[in-house]
Amino acid sequence: MRNILYAFAGFIILLLLTMLALNIFTRHGSTYEVPNFSGKTVSEIQKMTNNGNLTIEVSDSVYIDSRNRGIIVDQNPKPNTKVKSGRRIFVTINSVIPIMVPMPNLIDLSNRQAKAILDQQGLKIAKLSFAPDIAANNVLAQKIKGYSVAPGTKCLEAQKLN
Repeated sequence: MRNILYAFAGFIILLLLTMLALNIFTRHGSTYEVPNFSGKTVSEIQKMTNNGNLTIEVSDSVYIDSRNRGIIVDQNPKPNTKVKSGRRIFVTINSVIPIMVPMPNLIDLSNRQAKAILDQQGLKIAKLSFAPDIAANNVLAQKIKGYSVAPGTKCLEAQKLN
C-alpha cells in the first residue's frame, strides 16, 4: 500500500513539474497585440517593431493601381490579434514596380474577344477608335499612347491601351 502512495505522490510531483516547465517554456500569459500595419511602408513598421517582440516578413507583393506604391495592403495575423513575442508577421505589399505582361495578338479578333483577353492579362482599354472595314467590330491595330505595339511586347499590367 505504501508503494502505491509513493508512486501516486511521484506522479503528482512529476505532473506539477511538467506543468511548471510548460508554463515557462511556452511563455503562457505574455502576449502582444498585433498593430494595424495597413497603409504603412515596411521601413515604418520595422521601426514600430524594433523592440524585438514581433518580426516582419514580406511574403508577397501585388500591384494595385489605386493604392500608393510600397505600402502594406494585407497582413497575417490580422490586426488586434494576440500573439507571443518573436512571432513573425507576414505582410503583403503593393509593388513599387508594376508587373510587365506580354501584349497579346489582338489583330483580327472581335472587339468582345479582345476585351476579354485584355481583362485576363490585366490591361485596360483607354480609347476605342473605329475605322471602316469589311469586318465590323474587328481589331485592326493595337496601340499604346498612339504608337503601334507588336504582339509579345512587354507592357505595364495596368497600362491603358488606345
